[in-house]
Amino acid sequence: SRAMNVLIGGAVVWVTWAIGRTVWPKRPYLAVGGAAIVAFNPMFLFMSGAINNDVIAALGGAAITLATVRLLRDEQGLRLRCGMILGILFGLALLSKSNLAAIIVTIELALTWVAWRKKQWRHWLYANVLLVLFTLLIAGWWFLRNQFLYGEPTGFQRLTELWGVR
Repeated sequence: SRAMNVLIGGAVVWVTWAIGRTVWPKRPYLAVGGAAIVAFNPMFLFMSGAINNDVIAALGGAAITLATVRLLRDEQGLRLRCGMILGILFGLALLSKSNLAAIIVTIELALTWVAWRKKQWRHWLYANVLLVLFTLLIAGWWFLRNQFLYGEPTGFQRLTELWGVR
């Protein structure tokens, strides 16, 4: 329903604020400013009031960004839960919009940077295994379903047949 989409839009604004607080902990006004830019963007307001998957995709992307920023700021480095959390978030993001597959680059850059900085290559391997496992557990069934139904994992070809190329 629209009310649910409005709540998800509010969550995107909150996650944007949390990203700002993580990146600039001593400058809270930057976090508020970032959240305000998202909250008062006319297109974001419109999309939050309509029924669509764009706002939940924005939440998925923002949640992954927050998780990677926190990972980069964490002094302890890689822990097993990093791969699990990132896999869950990535799987949920892929279910909202498969275009979010590209955010794997951000995830891998963060994991690799932390592993290199802390010399935690074994943890990097474990985190990647967990990332793949949890992503497949959450979103793998959807891509398999599409493969069986449409002959390709995303369903874009069938969608293009129905709606045409825009």
